[in-house]
Amino acid sequence: MQAQGFNLTNAPKPGPSESGPERRAAEFGERLSRDRAKVQGAIQTVGRSQFALYQALAFGPYQMYRDYEMEDKQTQALIEKTVEEELQKTGAITQAKTTFLARLVKVSVLSGGSYKEASEDEQGELRRKSSVYSSVLSAADREKVDPSELARWIHDNGGVERVKSYHAKASARKSVSKSNDKVEKLFRETLTIDKVRLPAEHVRFNSYDSGKSFVLIGTYLDTGELEIKAVVRSEKAVTAAKVAFHAETSESAKGTNH
Repeated sequence: MQAQGFNLTNAPKPGPSESGPERRAAEFGERLSRDRAKVQGAIQTVGRSQFALYQALAFGPYQMYRDYEMEDKQTQALIEKTVEEELQKTGAITQAKTTFLARLVKVSVLSGGSYKEASEDEQGELRRKSSVYSSVLSAADREKVDPSELARWIHDNGGVERVKSYHAKASARKSVSKSNDKVEKLFRETLTIDKVRLPAEHVRFNSYDSGKSFVLIGTYLDTGELEIKAVVRSEKAVTAAKVAFHAETSESAKGTNH
């Protein structure tokens, strides 16, 4: 009688306990340990190969985050517990708002003997790198970069430091844009106090000025009049004045609510 070969047909099927949430979470923890070693090894040899580091990040924490996203909520909760336990061992400080991807990166970079044995300055540098890598992977995730393309994406965009810097500035611009939109909306909705016609011999306007905003500098007089001294056309000054107006209006509204 010939011995049967091991193939998919006669292979034992995994039972519920083997393929359930506990088993998948355990496998995730095992992968985390293996990939952590690869990331840390790549960091130590980064002078020889930046691309090796990008690949370690791609197929380590970035791929694991994608896999985590595909799991059901019960498995995710068990995985989160595993990662949190590893984080506590590092002594790394996290906040409630720290994303799971950032937590994975912290475990990949900071856990294990190499971090504990490092000097205080070296530990500080590893924490900084962890922050940079988290920002880069978060940016890649927002742009839906596939793990298989991540290393090339980082390389083509100038490396981790440049990617982090670019996306940080883009995020700041987006934040400012949102703030400016709120200011402009409030300004448009504000009722007109009065309309004045300034003498043409002192202030000249033309058709290009139609619809634009200006800052008037004036002094309040005892007569109840506003003595206008100057008209400022600078866009920066106008924006600053609108922001100040928005802040004052918001504070006034808070006081009214209380």
